[in-house]
Amino acid sequence: MIDFDRLYTFAYSLVMQYLLAFKYISYGLIVGILLLRKTYRTAFGGKFSRRSIFLSPLLYLIFTVAVSFNMLIVSMILSIFAFILGVYVSFHTSKSIIFFTKNQRTYYKRPVWVVSVWSLAFIGRLTVLFFFPAVNGDVFSILLFFATGLIIGEAAHIVRKQKQATSQTRKFRLKIPGISRRKG
Repeated sequence: MIDFDRLYTFAYSLVMQYLLAFKYISYGLIVGILLLRKTYRTAFGGKFSRRSIFLSPLLYLIFTVAVSFNMLIVSMILSIFAFILGVYVSFHTSKSIIFFTKNQRTYYKRPVWVVSVWSLAFIGRLTVLFFFPAVNGDVFSILLFFATGLIIGEAAHIVRKQKQATSQTRKFRLKIPGISRRKG
């Protein structure tokens, strides 16, 4: 039987060994790539596809769990509550998602504050992890779980909003007189 805890601990320590051996370069690359990607997608929007809508939040969840390794049990419980709160808050505050079409592809723009909260929490947690390993970074981990909940809730809201927009467009097209439903 595979011992996943040992396997995860081994993989985590191996990756961290190499990352910390080149910590300035690793930190700079991770933060630089993250900020460039987030800035570009926030400014110009991201292509809408169901795969990317759910793949990105899954990656955020994996990053969140990876940098939150060795948390105290109280912090883990608080992180779960923060995650659930993040999903709940996201359902009620992510009304400002914008859909637009460019080159016959559907794009969307997320609210800047959701992307900013997750990015700042992730960078804060990485900073503690890389440069202050003796400091307990559980506060950043809890904030990171909250922000990840925001992103996952927002992804579900994006899919729901896109379905509504598509169904409204179809209803609108059917009501216009003189337009046939046949192709060609």
